[in-house]
Amino acid sequence: MGSKKILTLILSIAITTSSFSQISAGVEISPSVKTLGFGGSLRYDRPLQGKLSLTGSIAYLSFHNFAYVNFAASHSLVSFSAGVKYYFLESRKGLYAAADLSTNYISGNSAFYDFLRLRDSQIGFSPGIGYRTNRWDFTGRFNVVYDADYLSLRAAYVFGRK
Repeated sequence: MGSKKILTLILSIAITTSSFSQISAGVEISPSVKTLGFGGSLRYDRPLQGKLSLTGSIAYLSFHNFAYVNFAASHSLVSFSAGVKYYFLESRKGLYAAADLSTNYISGNSAFYDFLRLRDSQIGFSPGIGYRTNRWDFTGRFNVVYDADYLSLRAAYVFGRK
């Protein structure tokens, strides 16, 4: 599925869902010892009951190796995920814990990580913690994707009503 089709699908869902649902658009960075990953994401957030919300996300990250002089991309990752958020203080505001299950598509240089074997898709799990204001959402996650664990930090602007 092309990126234009995916974006159209996400925008269609955002437009047709109720006023309680929200979309956030953010930038992501994934720092580590050997690599730097950066990209962006869209996240759908719908309250279920009380302080619990259902989420759906699409993200793109491009990972670069510090060992190469030209800082060439080593691999990229496209992730589709679904999960939950639990807000500790009040619904859709303040500190929260989150967990996602994802399908990840990785492409690029498999020699960059000896343990990473490129496949069509890989299942992942991402627990995280975040903080939400009225218009901003900040999240830190530890992503486990076929032994290619990485930390991601996200700052996003939230569209829609609270």
